[in-house]
Amino acid sequence: MLKVSPKVVEFDHDKYEEPKKVPEAKAGEHSSKGKAKRAPSGRSSRTKAADDYDYEGPETSKKNFSDATRAIMSYDIAHAYYSTKKYKRKRWDADKVKRGELERLSTIIGEVELRAEV
Repeated sequence: MLKVSPKVVEFDHDKYEEPKKVPEAKAGEHSSKGKAKRAPSGRSSRTKAADDYDYEGPETSKKNFSDATRAIMSYDIAHAYYSTKKYKRKRWDADKVKRGELERLSTIIGEVELRAEV
């Protein structure tokens, strides 16, 4: 067994400081600093000022994209179909139809040329 000797610890009351009380936040209130750190929602840029006197409310556009975003989206939409297997299959079928039409046209033109020569 171990022998444990009790140590007497003296408490220095002169050096002791009371902990500072932090005011409790009110329930349901958020600090303005928290709002400032968030990213802006962008809704303020969606409203447009009305020039006429018959103001019925803010005019909002459903899609308010920048020019660069709009260009990228239009490019993606235009070229998305070209990368699919469905397009490749349709392209092959279209080429086959074109070849068939060209063959028919060449035979018709050849016959016309032969008739013209005779």
